[in-house]
Amino acid sequence: MTDMTTFDRNPSSSAERLVTEVFAGRAAEADVPMARLHLETRFRTAREQRRGQQQQRLVRTSIKVAAFVTALFVLGGWASGLELPSWDDGQRITLQLPADFVPAAYPHWVAIFANHAAELGKSGGHSLVVDYKIGSDNSYYLELGLLGVDYSRANEWVRSVMSDVPELSGTPYAITQPLVPYRVSVREMVAFRLFGHSESVERNVVRAWLATGDRPRHIYLIAQPKDYAKRVSALDL
Repeated sequence: MTDMTTFDRNPSSSAERLVTEVFAGRAAEADVPMARLHLETRFRTAREQRRGQQQQRLVRTSIKVAAFVTALFVLGGWASGLELPSWDDGQRITLQLPADFVPAAYPHWVAIFANHAAELGKSGGHSLVVDYKIGSDNSYYLELGLLGVDYSRANEWVRSVMSDVPELSGTPYAITQPLVPYRVSVREMVAFRLFGHSESVERNVVRAWLATGDRPRHIYLIAQPKDYAKRVSALDL
């Protein structure tokens, strides 16, 4: 073994030459400027790859937006007046109101169901009509007209609302499925979904429920939860 205290930088044997070459190679690899250069090259390559991926995503998004805008122009040109077939049946829920109910408290009940309407919107519902009736026994009943959800989802929703509202705990209710021939045009739906223009959709929904013999006083559009429940007059339709 070579004595490291008398190490000669000029190897005199093949063994010393091998050791010297190995350590010289390791020392070269550990050179600080070279290591920094290697790291900078790797970081630069990673940045360029990320930048390229971002540019690709931006291009794909731009293509989608351009296609969507083009579709809007096409629809606006020749298909905006077409009618979209919607639900031919609705869900009508009848709830018995508390014995102390008076018509002046009606807006309070509209607000209660409007505050619970977001859950219906998540399931595809787009309109909720809140009305009240006087039964043959002179009791007051709340009638809810739903479009966009099936019987099972409507039943789950009303039971959830009843569990959150103490005045409705244990209240009897019934669900029927009247035919509601609701239709909306492409132009109206695009304006509603993109820009929040709900007036024409409101009119279409209320007209459909009026055709069943109902006379709704309030309508709340679930797809626009920021809207307030609006008083609707049949004379304005």
